[in-house]
Amino acid sequence: MTGRAQSKSGGTASGGTDDRLLREALEWLVRLRDEHVTLPERRAFESWLARDERHRAAWAEATALWERFEPVRARAQAMRRQDRAMSRRDLLRGAGALTVVGTGSWALLARGGKIGTAPGEIRKLILTDGTRVILGARSTLETPSEGGAVTLHRGAAFFERASRVGAAPLQIAADGARITCAAGAFDLALWPDRVTLAVALHAVTLHPDRADTTPRHLDAGWHTSVRDGAMTAPAPVPPSTIGAWRDGRLVFRNAPLSEVLAALDRYRGGRLLCLDAATPEIPVTAVLEAATPDAALRAVTDSLGLTLVPLPGGLTLVRA
Repeated sequence: MTGRAQSKSGGTASGGTDDRLLREALEWLVRLRDEHVTLPERRAFESWLARDERHRAAWAEATALWERFEPVRARAQAMRRQDRAMSRRDLLRGAGALTVVGTGSWALLARGGKIGTAPGEIRKLILTDGTRVILGARSTLETPSEGGAVTLHRGAAFFERASRVGAAPLQIAADGARITCAAGAFDLALWPDRVTLAVALHAVTLHPDRADTTPRHLDAGWHTSVRDGAMTAPAPVPPSTIGAWRDGRLVFRNAPLSEVLAALDRYRGGRLLCLDAATPEIPVTAVLEAATPDAALRAVTDSLGLTLVPLPGGLTLVRA
């Protein structure tokens, strides 16, 4: 694993408050904000605060952190509510739209169907035109009732489309991009700020949303991304790494840390957050095991000199 390592000598990498004390301060902050906080608890906090100058420094950092974290926490809570609502809705809709094919693990997804996966869950689907889809963890896929594009709403999916004489090409819509494929196999993923596409077999055509961007033909062994409706220059990619998550490997080649954290979120649940601007952009090259996301997270943060601070509501802060 490679990346921009940072020193952790003398406490935290940023020279700030000791992580143990910061966690204590955050716990006090949560307890004091509870409407049912008792007078003995307030007195215990005042005693803790007065006991050590380091406690007061930790409290100051926790308070500043909480103020920056509040809007992020609100968004994360909304996303968790959306996750729960979408999961229930998609499971109900998906249950009616799926038909098991043969004795295998593949299921037919009917037109107008929408299916979602839970953290760590992988589904194997067949669309009505015969296209095979492996839907990644914490992902959502929707098929149109009539002709049109299949939509990947979140997460990742690997598509395999066989050649069919006279058939219309497969159309996939993702955030800021549309993909058409007459025959081929490709991996499509949605990340916090971009869509990535890697072609494993034959070719696809990528249509970014921006009107001033020309559609691009992409052959097997190449990948690209779309950010804000514009496509980056295609680059070669080792075929063995395309859709490697299907085999339980999360492969990153000079990927931003934000993408690595988003991928791990799909397997561990909860939310990983970075509040500063620089940390999410740290480049990471690594091969991680999807079956052990917490160990993978620890390996990444340790190698980069980062620390993890658990926060209320299943959130974890990744900090330098």
